Amino acid sequence: MTKNVAVFAFDISEISQIRRIESFIRLGMKVTSYSMRRQNMNEDFVPSWPNIHLFYTENEKPIKRIMTIMLSWIKLCFRLKRLAQSDVIIARNFDMLLIALGAKLMLHIFGLKKNIDLVYECLDIHSYFCADGFRGRFARFFERLALRFTNRIIVSSPAFKKHYFQDMQDFAGDIYIVENKLVAAPSLRTKPQISIRSPIKIGLVGTIRCAPSVQILLAIARKHPSFFEIHFHGVIHSHSLPNFEHDILGLSNVYMHGPYNYYSDLKKIYQNLNYVWAQDLWQRNGNSMWLLPNRIYEAGYFGCPSIALSQSETGRKISRMGWGFCVDHIDVDIVSKKILSIGAREYSEICKIISNTPTSNFVQSDRDLLAFFRNDGAAR
Repeated sequence: MTKNVAVFAFDISEISQIRRIESFIRLGMKVTSYSMRRQNMNEDFVPSWPNIHLFYTENEKPIKRIMTIMLSWIKLCFRLKRLAQSDVIIARNFDMLLIALGAKLMLHIFGLKKNIDLVYECLDIHSYFCADGFRGRFARFFERLALRFTNRIIVSSPAFKKHYFQDMQDFAGDIYIVENKLVAAPSLRTKPQISIRSPIKIGLVGTIRCAPSVQILLAIARKHPSFFEIHFHGVIHSHSLPNFEHDILGLSNVYMHGPYNYYSDLKKIYQNLNYVWAQDLWQRNGNSMWLLPNRIYEAGYFGCPSIALSQSETGRKISRMGWGFCVDHIDVDIVSKKILSIGAREYSEICKIISNTPTSNFVQSDRDLLAFFRNDGAAR
């Protein structure tokens, strides 16, 4: 079993990075992270494990991000002996994969380590990889070159595997699926104690950066102030939602609760909601239709039904498991009418299905994580 793990993290203060590294530590791994920081959340976070800070970077700044990749290679020249102690490198997103590839090449050139496992954990498929024209073709070509030196890929959704890496990139190597489940059971599951009476409470929980999702929820709040409450839990990404504070002014049925403690607050959040808005709409022509967000597992664990788009992988998962309901189109009238059509008996049936779903469907097991460390088909 692998003992020393190098994690190349795109933002060490971002909660999904923290959760992943902490899950490796619980497995008994010795983790060192090589990380960027983005100044949009959790700025005071200090890792409890060894961390090599590379640079500050920013969202949606491709030129600056290219510069930080090159500068990171230079900085890592002085950290190669430490990196050579690692048994595996895990790169979380494409920027970090490029940095890790450069580091792997330097280890080989300087004779410090001839072969080291490199795992690419693809968190999202950015829109420029799915774009038509020269830009998209160039991005995919560049990624294919990088994948030639990657031992295996980890994705969180079967649609990423099929529709992108196999169908678009013709990747023939090992691709493992590790869903975005809860990394540990934060407290005992309980049956939901929620009334379906008005106002119906809909929540958007987690990283709040999807402008179309925020817009549809605010439209519902404006059109049906007596029937709905909208609750936002998490950090607002100002680069995606620059006018959020202005947009919610005067909406007495909209509540912005802000950041929350990942484990201790989840039960209270989800058990105060009737539904969670599970559908990502940020990149409708690719990533949003393929991903499986962690909120469907969090919500399911605490008995809260989800809402999603039927044509998406999220919607297909929810429909197949019975964890909520789907709509065919994202439209304020269609969505609100569908929600209002679900009576107490149907709502109770949905909650019963969720409560009877085995915990393993919501909480990550050690077996799920073994895909990062061995190439034997487990969790594939």
